[in-house]
Amino acid sequence: SRHRTLMNVFDKVPSVDKEAFVAPSASLTGDVNVGPASSIWYGCVIR
Repeated sequence: SRHRTLMNVFDKVPSVDKEAFVAPSASLTGDVNVGPASSIWYGCVIR
């Protein structure tokens, strides 16, 4: 898939600020907080 992956783990949901950049191939899983002016680049896996 060319879209970023946001995955819940039980009740833990990733949170991404509207000003943050998350690449289409990045994957965010679980209790993750991405703040403003942050960037998650191509192929990154954040857990």
